[in-house]
Amino acid sequence: MLGNISEIKIHRVRWGLTLGWCLLIISLFYDPLSTQLTEPSNALSPFRLNIENCVLVQGKCIEEIPYAMGACIFWSLIVPSSIFILLVLGHEFWRRICPLSFISQIPRVWRWERKRTRVNPRTGKVRKELVKVAKNSWLARNHLSLQFALFFLGLCNRILFVNSDRLV
Repeated sequence: MLGNISEIKIHRVRWGLTLGWCLLIISLFYDPLSTQLTEPSNALSPFRLNIENCVLVQGKCIEEIPYAMGACIFWSLIVPSSIFILLVLGHEFWRRICPLSFISQIPRVWRWERKRTRVNPRTGKVRKELVKVAKNSWLARNHLSLQFALFFLGLCNRILFVNSDRLV
């Protein structure tokens, strides 16, 4: 689907998505601006709170206070959109625009990779090669199980304990 688009344009899209992603992560920790969107006095915002409606919980009205929208945007817009893109538009589309994939390539681009010096015993030539996981190591044998276990723990932690709390 993105085969006709030049790599330079995709690179710009990746940079834009990465900067937006970083801005969203920063907003989870410090966000003085988006609380103004939920202010009841902000008549232009579609996200403003309506303090005239009372939400009853155990017979008492909950006090509605303005809140930062970073966590709501992340969990209700970004995560479902990325899943939608992956399932509907495909892996190729996601692989070319994914901000995390783009960020993970920065060490390779800036040549910060961990390399090991090898000397050829016959020729005496010195060459550097990337350090890789040994094929018979525990990590190589169990990487799928480890990934699934970490995914499962992270997902359960998010659903049971964190549940879109900005700081956590």
